[in-house]
Amino acid sequence: MKLTIKNLGKIESCQLELNNLTILVGDNNSGKTYVTYSTYGALKYWRDFINYNNFKDVEQKIKSDGQIVLNQAEIVLLVDKCIKSESDKFKRRIRDLFNDKEKIFENASVKIEFDKPKQFEDCERKIRIGENISFEGSIKNNSLTIFFKNSS
Repeated sequence: MKLTIKNLGKIESCQLELNNLTILVGDNNSGKTYVTYSTYGALKYWRDFINYNNFKDVEQKIKSDGQIVLNQAEIVLLVDKCIKSESDKFKRRIRDLFNDKEKIFENASVKIEFDKPKQFEDCERKIRIGENISFEGSIKNNSLTIFFKNSS
């Protein structure tokens, strides 16, 4: 995951690639804390960067057919459509993260780029909603299948 931060306190522009261990080095008062708080906020509020409206086609297909099957290219395309690199909602949250009442961070922006998977690990998941409704999903051979079951 790559973050691009602009106009945040003393930071005009910063690109940060998150790995298993990411170390920030710099002089005192150079903006390291702003970068780490922004990174924390982006990870905590990652849902701000998802456009759920793009899942409506998937939802309709599951409702009408009871299942959907997506190949790897379709999954990557769906993820591309659903993940916004920049979020106006998160832009407003930055001010709250820093308790900014004076609008110092009004022009700040944080953009996120996610690495696209080249291959998916096989897995299965079941989600039960109440007693009668369940979703079953699996990834096998880079293909995602989701089933909807209503046993009422």
